[in-house]
Amino acid sequence: AANVAASLGRPLMAAFYLLVLLALTLHLAHGIQLAWQDLGGSGPRGRAVAKVVAHAVAIVVLVGDGAVVIAAWTGVL
Repeated sequence: AANVAASLGRPLMAAFYLLVLLALTLHLAHGIQLAWQDLGGSGPRGRAVAKVVAHAVAIVVLVGDGAVVIAAWTGVL
């Protein structure tokens, strides 16, 4: 935890981490939707549900990992 706090305490590293985290969020949301289609979810209702679930999962990951950056900035971590 000390290495994470020290790394994310540097503004450039924290900004880079948040940029990569945003890319991960977009990639994850897209990948979950594609996985649903690959598994046979081709109907309009199934695609709509997959889109909502994909975005929800991606946002949970974004918020959870983003909380680590905020904790490092505020000195909690």
